[in-house]
Amino acid sequence: SATRIDCDAVLYRRTSHHLREERESAFLISIPGSAEVTFHQSARQAQCRPGGFVIERSDAPYEYWHEKPDVQWVAKIPRESVRARIGSFEKFLGLSMDARSGIASYFLSSLSSAVTHAA
Repeated sequence: SATRIDCDAVLYRRTSHHLREERESAFLISIPGSAEVTFHQSARQAQCRPGGFVIERSDAPYEYWHEKPDVQWVAKIPRESVRARIGSFEKFLGLSMDARSGIASYFLSSLSSAVTHAA
């Protein structure tokens, strides 16, 4: 699924308390529009500028924030779906990916196209 989020500055803190009822393990791919975001999960912290994205686990505590208003996209992909197609994905968690060129750019372009056609 893909969700468009239009918000002011925000600090989103997801703790183990919030995860008690979590039934589905998924990866969240957060794509900032015009504001730099900061993401912290496990032992990793990343700053992600527009033109990039950050990959998160939905079933583990994290903090996510940005200081300016922004319109962002978040794609939610079931963990098992990813694992069945490309194997282990954990090494990419909590890293900021530069999507201005290469395969990361192709991924964002494809996601944007899919969202446009789904709408």
